[in-house]
Amino acid sequence: MHSVNPSPVFAFSGKADTLQQLAPLLSTGQVLPLHRFTVAQWREDWQAVIAHCQAFFGDEPLIVRSSCLAEDRDGHSGAGMYASVLDVCGGQALGEAIKTVIASYGLARERDDVLVQQMARGVLASGVAMTRDPETGLPYYVVDYVPGASTDGVTTGNETVHAFVSLGSEAASEPAELPGLFALLEEVQVLTGRDALDIEFAITVDGPLLFQVRPMTADGPRNASALADAQLRKVLEHEVSQLEELICKQHHLRPTSTAFLGLMPDWNPAEMIGIKPRALAYSLYKELITDLNWASARFRYGYRDLRRKPLMYQVGGSPYICIAHSIESFIPASVPQDVAERVVEQCGEYLAMHPHLHDKIEFAIIPTCFTPELTSPDAAAALPALRTLSTRQHEC
Repeated sequence: MHSVNPSPVFAFSGKADTLQQLAPLLSTGQVLPLHRFTVAQWREDWQAVIAHCQAFFGDEPLIVRSSCLAEDRDGHSGAGMYASVLDVCGGQALGEAIKTVIASYGLARERDDVLVQQMARGVLASGVAMTRDPETGLPYYVVDYVPGASTDGVTTGNETVHAFVSLGSEAASEPAELPGLFALLEEVQVLTGRDALDIEFAITVDGPLLFQVRPMTADGPRNASALADAQLRKVLEHEVSQLEELICKQHHLRPTSTAFLGLMPDWNPAEMIGIKPRALAYSLYKELITDLNWASARFRYGYRDLRRKPLMYQVGGSPYICIAHSIESFIPASVPQDVAERVVEQCGEYLAMHPHLHDKIEFAIIPTCFTPELTSPDAAAALPALRTLSTRQHEC
C-alpha cells in the first residue's frame, strides 16, 4: 500500500488528451492507435476527417468515442453521459457514428473532441477498476470485469459482472483472467501522480489495454489520507496475526488438515447477527451459543466432545464459523479418533472444492440424521463424510 503524491506535470484534460499523454509512457500496457479531431474540424470539412481516418486506420473496424471538454477532468468525470459507437466499418458508417457521438454532447462546443480508435483484438476480459474504495476512500483496488471478447460488458450492464477487491497490489494477485492488471494500475498511478483513479481496461492475448483514465469523483477518495491508510494497515496486520495464530492452532491439533472458515455454516452467524455485527451482538452470540452451548447440546446427544473448542471467530469485523469444528461436532463419539480425523479432512477438502455448499454442510457434506438412503451402496459416493469409511465402518 502506498500513497502517491499528485504530480504537477500530468493534467487530466479530457479522454483523448489523457490517453495521448500516457501512450508513449506506458510499459505495462498499451493505448490503441487513436486519432482525435474537434467538432470545429468536423463541421469545417467532414469529408477530410473521414478520409484521414481511413488512411490512418485502413480497413480496421473502429470505435468512435466521446471526448468532450466536460469529460474526465478533475471534479467531473461525465461517466456514461455520452455515446460511443463500436464496430464501425466503412466511410459512411464512420460518418454516422461521428454524428451520433457529437449529438450526444447536446450543445457541442467547437473545441469538443471526438476520439477514433481501432477496435481491440483478441480480448480475453474487460472491466473497470477503481484504485481506491469509492465509499471509504481506503486504498483498495475495486474491480468489476467481464470475461470474454466484449469490451463494454461492465459499462453497459448487459453481461454478468465479476467483482473482486484487493488491498492494492501487495495483498494478493489479480484473478487468473486478468494477468498484468495490477502492474498496469500501479504504473498509471505513478505516471499520473494520482492514487484515486477510475480506469477502464481490457486484457488481450497481447497484454493489457488502457481504454480510459479519469480521477475518481466519489466522496470517499476526497477524504483519503496517509493517516487513514496507516491505520488500515495496522488493523489488517493485527487481523493477519490472529488468522496465523488460528491456523497454527488448527495445524497443531490436526497436522494434515487445512483451516477453513465460513460465514454461513452451522449456526449461520451471517443470518443471525449479520456479516458486520456490532460488538454487543457478537459478544452475546459468542457467549450464549458458540463458545460452549453449541457443543454441549451435541455432546449430550452422543456426538464428539468439542466443549473446549469455540465454534466462531471474528476476522475483519465479520463472524466466521470454524468449519473443522462444525464437521467434527457431527461425528458420533464412538467413532475412533483416526477415522474422525480422516472424515474432517475429507469433508473440508470437498467443501473447499464445492464452496457453494457452505450453508448445507449438515445435508450435503456430513449426515446429521438417519435416512434410509444412508444404508444404500451409493451413500458413500453421495456424502463426502462416508468416503473415508470402510464397508464395515459404514455398516456400523
